[in-house]
Amino acid sequence: MIQHMNLVRRETAVGDSKRIRRGLLAAIGALESALARATHTRQKQWRDDVIDAVNQLRETLRQHAVELHGDGGLMAEIVLETPRLRARVERLRRQHDRLIYELDAVKMELSTEQRAQMTPNIREIRQRVERLVARLRDFQFMETDLIYEAVQVDIGVGD
Repeated sequence: MIQHMNLVRRETAVGDSKRIRRGLLAAIGALESALARATHTRQKQWRDDVIDAVNQLRETLRQHAVELHGDGGLMAEIVLETPRLRARVERLRRQHDRLIYELDAVKMELSTEQRAQMTPNIREIRQRVERLVARLRDFQFMETDLIYEAVQVDIGVGD
């Protein structure tokens, strides 16, 4: 009975994680698309589109944080089932928190410019957000590697 409950809990956590990760990929794609739009004579519209995409990504990261930090999430399940991966899970959690902080800083900068009706420095913002997106993708790769390692160890692949 306990083993069945663990299996159900794990399958639920994996399903939730997949859904959130798909949402994160979509939100990153939407931000990249907004960044790439033409800006000649439409700087303010570009900024508004980027702010919308940043807000969408921020909400997705908030949901991801619940899964990453929460007791019922996949990472909690990994730590429970594979304690040797605890340090890597903690690093992912800290990195995720830093990414949220950086995204909030970008959002604040863009919103301040918007309220002041300033013309955004598009090149600088693009470069800054592109670096953030690269770090988000690195985070996803590390998270995926951790999940696969936990699953391989759990089911005994390679034994």
